[in-house]
Amino acid sequence: MLAHGNERADPAVAAFLAASGIDPASVDLAVDARDEMLAWALRAHHGCRQLALVNYFRSGLSAARLLLEVLHWRFGALDDLRILDFASGYGRVTRFLAARLPPASLWVGEIDPDAVEFQRVRFGVGGQVSAPRAADLAIDGRFDAVLASSLFSHLPEAAFEEWLQRLLGLVAPGGLLAFSVHDEAVMLAGREMPAGGLYFEEVSESGSLDLRQYGSSWVRESFVAAALGRASAGRASYRRLPLALWHSQDLYVVTPEPGADLSGLAPIPEPEGYLDRYALEADGSLRVGGWALDRSAPGSPVRVELAVGKTTAVAETGGERADVAILHGADFPRSGWSVVLGPADRFCADDLVVARAATAGGGAAVLHASALEVANLYAALARDRTTISRLESDLDRATSELRKVRVAIGHKSARVEELDRRVYELGWENRVLRTCFAAMKASIFWKLRNAWFTVKGLFFWRARWEAAGP
Repeated sequence: MLAHGNERADPAVAAFLAASGIDPASVDLAVDARDEMLAWALRAHHGCRQLALVNYFRSGLSAARLLLEVLHWRFGALDDLRILDFASGYGRVTRFLAARLPPASLWVGEIDPDAVEFQRVRFGVGGQVSAPRAADLAIDGRFDAVLASSLFSHLPEAAFEEWLQRLLGLVAPGGLLAFSVHDEAVMLAGREMPAGGLYFEEVSESGSLDLRQYGSSWVRESFVAAALGRASAGRASYRRLPLALWHSQDLYVVTPEPGADLSGLAPIPEPEGYLDRYALEADGSLRVGGWALDRSAPGSPVRVELAVGKTTAVAETGGERADVAILHGADFPRSGWSVVLGPADRFCADDLVVARAATAGGGAAVLHASALEVANLYAALARDRTTISRLESDLDRATSELRKVRVAIGHKSARVEELDRRVYELGWENRVLRTCFAAMKASIFWKLRNAWFTVKGLFFWRARWEAAGP
């Protein structure tokens, strides 16, 4: 069931790792065909395996580097630690941790038994099959660090706190728990955060797990803080790193000790961006471009190094990209970059295109790696993706407004129905009263009453006439 290993590594994957400062031979690149994260990447890149593989390994490396930076900050040397990578899947992140840590120090926990066995065989790590419910998790001992990237971003409210308490219980004194969530700030348009602070939908990239237990969730920091307080009986301290994981999830680093100072934890953020411009100029040259930004320093330029085959060029952001500002915030209106290489006939379809970005603060990331012919496809897909994202954003906003209108109409309809019901009731009461009144008028009592008032009236007028005198 293995897709491929190091001996058959895709050239673009090898180029990506080399540009990231990683020796491709130092990492086991085997990918299991059942890996749902690779399947998700294939869908996201319209079935292009090369783009999917690079995306798969890029996300795994990015997460591993962030988590290793947290571990170094907390422990210094990492040789004698016991670490649990929980909800590890088929090892997208684990393979890069295993390349840096002694295999005997690293354990994985995963609900899929085949995924656990795959990682034990390929990476030499310890493994334990997880459970759907936190109360049923059978993992012995304590760990210096428990890592849970992209687990809590999928949990409903009840399971969120249960798993938080269970995983905190696995942390040894002086250790840490690191987990990621979707913050309210990245919640999709058209959704409204409940008062409790967690919004959940039965949607995820998994095709095998129960969506009622593993969907997609967004949270407020106040919800996480309260849940941590209850799960640790008030003994935990935490630091939130906004959008630190994949530019889309917040990372919470928790220590089981009250009042701990975690302010020194400040990982260097990676730049983000895309290669999404690819065109042949009139003079036969090749123009390649895209966008890049540094969230830690909005407005500051990002340096982009581009290699196409053996030709290299350097660019700096500064070009107008209104679409990026719309999608990522008004702080990034001039995040575009481009270079001109030529003539284009110097290049072959299988020449590798690698774009690497670096920030003034020391952050670096590979934005793109593929064959030249794939880069053309990728640029078109990226442009389409930007357009689709903008349209989806507009659609979500319109859907939100429509939902509000429907709610308002619903309230008004309910009021109209209430008024209709009251009018009907009043009409019915009127008919009843009229019937009763007609019955009363036809009764002997009513006729005697009228006769009495007639006689009484005659006596009244006679008395007045007599009192008036002649």
